[in-house]
Amino acid sequence: MRAIILSVLACTTVGCGITASTKPESLTLPMKYTEKGHAYVMTALNHQITHPMILDSAANLGVLPSHLKAALALPEDKISTMKVQGANGNSELELTKIEHTSVGRFAIESLPYVFKDMDNLEVEGVLPGILGHGYMSQYCNVFDFKNNAFSLYQGDCPSSVTQGLKSARFTIDDDFIKLTASFNGERVDALLDTGATTNYINSHLANKLSLTLGKEDISRGLNGIENKKVAIESLRFSVGGKEIINTESHLSDMPVFEVLGYKDEPFILLGLSNFKDDKLVIDYAENKIYF
Repeated sequence: MRAIILSVLACTTVGCGITASTKPESLTLPMKYTEKGHAYVMTALNHQITHPMILDSAANLGVLPSHLKAALALPEDKISTMKVQGANGNSELELTKIEHTSVGRFAIESLPYVFKDMDNLEVEGVLPGILGHGYMSQYCNVFDFKNNAFSLYQGDCPSSVTQGLKSARFTIDDDFIKLTASFNGERVDALLDTGATTNYINSHLANKLSLTLGKEDISRGLNGIENKKVAIESLRFSVGGKEIINTESHLSDMPVFEVLGYKDEPFILLGLSNFKDDKLVIDYAENKIYF
């Protein structure tokens, strides 16, 4: 999930200039998964390092493990240190700007990143980073779960990748993809988070539903913060007129829900598990998802 408290501060501190590549129209490359199910791709940074980066549509900043500061040979004057008040107390973060971020041959210039180690994850022998909204929003994104492939298209998503799929409109609110889900005919605000492996609903939504709850556990997000969660045996809802029955969802009053303004309102965070039987296509040009 995204470091929500950083959006305005990061742009002020390191800048958010974005320049999209004008090279070829599309590319496809292997999509891999962490042990916990996060989708990631190999990403080139400043033409120097290729690193595994989790695809997180709800991250307004990229994230890099701290050891890359030395590996990228970043000058001290390119790194800013600041204290930030978050939902769980104060934290000190280092911010920088990476001049060149490239997935395959598609490059974006001058993206902001925060240095933070995600110690609960390790892929290919290293701690991964996060590729967030700043990069993903410049392209049509195609998560092809059947073929374990990730594709990028410049401009609108072509009909060849959306044919036969259901669609739902979304809005961008403070870099978040927000849409509507329906539970027993009641419309509920939803947020699409490709950095989350499954769904999370809050107590206000759970109280409106007849749910069978299972084991209580602790979840640890990409930001390292622990939250109590309770498994939901089966969660039934619809998005864009398509019914979804998800058996991997959880009930959790995550602190970020309050920051988002849903302390007292029903809310669902939509993760990747809803879409793994086929595709998830995010068309930022048309503000639609297809699945």
